[in-house]
Amino acid sequence: MLLVGLNRLELLARKFIFGRMFDFCKRSIEDSPFGTRYAVEGTLLSPDGRNPVIRSAWFIETGETIPKFVTSYPLKRREE
Repeated sequence: MLLVGLNRLELLARKFIFGRMFDFCKRSIEDSPFGTRYAVEGTLLSPDGRNPVIRSAWFIETGETIPKFVTSYPLKRREE
């Protein structure tokens, strides 16, 4: 994946979508006439060790390559 020229927000978006910020990651992808929808959920690795389980939604418009953040919210922690 070519990351040259991307700003920090774009890099963060790509990390979310491609699972690099999660300890465990589950993705769902849905195509529409307007673009591609991504739902990403998993344990978000955090510096303080709380590591919340979240679901985030992203969208890449048809003809575009930059993911747009839609929303994110916490999920109940999975049983370990």
